[in-house]
Amino acid sequence: MTSALNSFAASKLSMNAATSSSCSDPHTIPNCIARLDTIPNLSDEVYFKATMVLKDDAGARAIFMSMPEDRMKYWEPKKKINKNIEINFNKQPFRSSRCPSAFPLSLNPKPLPPATCHRRLPSFSSSPAVNYTVPSVLNVLLSPSTLLPATFLLQQKLLKMRELVTIQVGTFANYVGSHFWNFQDELLGLAEEPNGDSIIKNSCLDMDVLYRTGETQQGIPTYSPRLLSVGFQGSLGCLNLSGSLYDNTSPFDSKDVLTWTGNVSRCVAEPHKKNLFLQSLSEQEHERLDVSKDDSYNQMNGSQRLIQDKDQVECLENDVKFWTDFCKVQYHHRSLYELNSSWTDIQKFDNYGIGKDVLAGSLQLEEMNERLRYFVEECDHIQGFQFLVDDSGGFSSVAAEILESAADEYTNTPVMLYSVRDPDAYAYAGTQKSSVARALHDAVSFSRLSSFSKLMVPVGLPSLRSALSPLLCVDDQKPFHTSAVYAASIHSITIPFRMQMLGPATDSADTTGAMDVGEIVHTFSSQSWQNMVTILDVAMPPSSLTDEVKQGNVLRNLRPLTPEVKEYDEDLLAVESLVVNGALHSGNHRATMSQVKDSVFKAYQSGTSKPLFSHLSVAPCPLPIPLPFPSIFASSIGQHGELISNPAQGAQSRGSLEIESIPMAARLRSSTAIMPFMERRLGSLRRYGITRGAPGAELLSSWGFGKEEVDEMGEHLSKLLTTFDTHSQTSDSD
Repeated sequence: MTSALNSFAASKLSMNAATSSSCSDPHTIPNCIARLDTIPNLSDEVYFKATMVLKDDAGARAIFMSMPEDRMKYWEPKKKINKNIEINFNKQPFRSSRCPSAFPLSLNPKPLPPATCHRRLPSFSSSPAVNYTVPSVLNVLLSPSTLLPATFLLQQKLLKMRELVTIQVGTFANYVGSHFWNFQDELLGLAEEPNGDSIIKNSCLDMDVLYRTGETQQGIPTYSPRLLSVGFQGSLGCLNLSGSLYDNTSPFDSKDVLTWTGNVSRCVAEPHKKNLFLQSLSEQEHERLDVSKDDSYNQMNGSQRLIQDKDQVECLENDVKFWTDFCKVQYHHRSLYELNSSWTDIQKFDNYGIGKDVLAGSLQLEEMNERLRYFVEECDHIQGFQFLVDDSGGFSSVAAEILESAADEYTNTPVMLYSVRDPDAYAYAGTQKSSVARALHDAVSFSRLSSFSKLMVPVGLPSLRSALSPLLCVDDQKPFHTSAVYAASIHSITIPFRMQMLGPATDSADTTGAMDVGEIVHTFSSQSWQNMVTILDVAMPPSSLTDEVKQGNVLRNLRPLTPEVKEYDEDLLAVESLVVNGALHSGNHRATMSQVKDSVFKAYQSGTSKPLFSHLSVAPCPLPIPLPFPSIFASSIGQHGELISNPAQGAQSRGSLEIESIPMAARLRSSTAIMPFMERRLGSLRRYGITRGAPGAELLSSWGFGKEEVDEMGEHLSKLLTTFDTHSQTSDSD
């Protein structure tokens, strides 16, 4: 279960670069990209990143290169050579003296040593195919006669990069995120195992969508999440604010505070003690780096390892205090951000106004925006933002401020937002005043967050113990448990964003239904009616396709994770996006893509109501169960997620020691079933904040909202509901 972070060693990628006689025509497609013989052959130290895009029958592909500053003046910001070729220049300068890892070629995310950087791409001729080594950054000085054959691009899976930038804001959002990244790390680790599962080794998932390449100050290659995580001050537990990949931040020095001349007292808290799981991670990392030790020291006896793993699992079940306690991923030093002047007592950080107060008069928002900007500018073609927000308290307003800034700066970049909530957030308010404050918080939070996102997915039930399948044994009092279910669902529903795309509307032999964030937004907002608030359903795990009891119906296994939705809703104009990954056909035998397609089609055909539109994505890779995953599975779940017909009576719940992986099904659906969720928030805002003499008007004012702003929020919520009212009437008449 060792972290897969540094498993990506520096490597080379050989490309078969052949040419064709038709390259004599500079505009021939697909044999030749361009003959840039109009550019003088200049040589300068400062280079700018350029993107060349080829569009033909096989889709759009891109190659990234650098170009001297003086040569830039010969090109517009977007140079269109012909209808199939265009070149984009980004003002991102770097020195040509070394190959910066900040601009990896999408073909090869594994950085090479700076010494291997190419300063000139060899000219292509009609000679037999030649293999060229492609470094992490192709530092090309295009000579007047240089030809770039399209076969150079057609090799491997070179398409446009489709990076996602993930933002996690709030305590519970980071709990969910910690599990989410553990899944990704587990996939990376299992893919490197020599005798690992071939399905996982060939998962057809492009991890570069979520991860970035880089290097430490010592030049060690790194592969870390493209992530900004925001939390309470002191909420990182044992994890250093600069992460574990880089040197610790320098200690505070009172001499640095130039505006204060008085005495300074320094208070240092005792460091948190690492639990058994984190201790084990540290030991494994030290063993990996300590090459002087013999194999007998580095390799632990199997029975000893099992005992140690059992102790770790038991420790996590009983003693998780921070989201970092079960995190096995190493983060970039810009990823982790703590809010100053915030409280670790969540009871005092429970409303929208407190979050605004924390940011008021400080530079913290700009600091967070700067970190976000760092990750965005590394992207070649960002497909969108993946936002996880704990919207139950003050972090909701913090997230809204970040979202508003992002909407201004990255206008055309879609945001997919998951508002996640712990069951604890539904605890009894206690007093009428607290009840009003909570109702207004929910209304304001929903209005503000939905205003700055293209697609919003509310996630978080008052109880998971009773709402989900009897196959799960979730303790609602443990965020470690509940966040695992939500993270697994988000992992599955986002698989289409990471599928390796061979071209527009093209499926590989193993996957189907690849989409990016913009396409799924278009799916839900460009039909006969528009809606940007969707329901998340999950089957964890779904039954096998040949299960006699369930009749192989994946749809019947799905249960909503979105609160306050109608249980039964026959909406003829509903829109759905279903993802099935790692499905089992019978027993523990995995289903083929065609078997899953046929099963889902039959399920829709036999259903009492059918959606207006449904999109299906299928992937063979199941959900891997990493060691730091809670023991929430019933005894009737087998090693690979199959259902055991005769489980042992009175057996305890099962976890990562007994289960290696499970199939998953997750669905986003837009239908009138979401109306109760939205109606309650609009009703609360009208009752407590808008009507004359509203009991919450003064509270809203203290949160910084004037009457005009409150009215605008009410109009926004009303507009969202009006769409459903019209839609509902159309559905009824049909």
